[in-house]
Amino acid sequence: MAFRGTLHALSPEHKRGLLGSADDAAVLAHLAGLGDAGSQVLDEAWEPVHRSLTDGYCRTDNGDYPLALAVLGGRQLYDGEDHIVSYVAPGEVHELIEALDEIDEAEFADRYFLIDEEDYDVELDDEGLKVAWAAFTALRAFYERAAERGQATVFVVEQ
Repeated sequence: MAFRGTLHALSPEHKRGLLGSADDAAVLAHLAGLGDAGSQVLDEAWEPVHRSLTDGYCRTDNGDYPLALAVLGGRQLYDGEDHIVSYVAPGEVHELIEALDEIDEAEFADRYFLIDEEDYDVELDDEGLKVAWAAFTALRAFYERAAERGQATVFVVEQ
């Protein structure tokens, strides 16, 4: 997949608007209005982070709760094939941050090197690990802020 992925923390108004969107066009229109405040860009590093936190594959329905919610998991708000829009409710954000806080750099590295290279089609190496770890720490800080504020989140990537 490897397209630019972005996490957004949602205000109550944005949450209501996004969840109330009638179709994919309305979801995209609502997302366009979010802006950059309260967001965290993961660029292409979202994919190895997701793979490291789940079972090594890149799907919206894999991995164990709550770590599977960190990137692609959660409630899917977009039905088309050109975007993934994954919503995480405020209560789930709290459970997720507790699980993310338990992962240190050594455990993350172990998880990273378990990714199926053939499926990922990227060679796993120390430089890739360094990029993925930096994205993971940014993701964890993002979820900590969202949890402190009681916010829902949404992950968006164009395919």
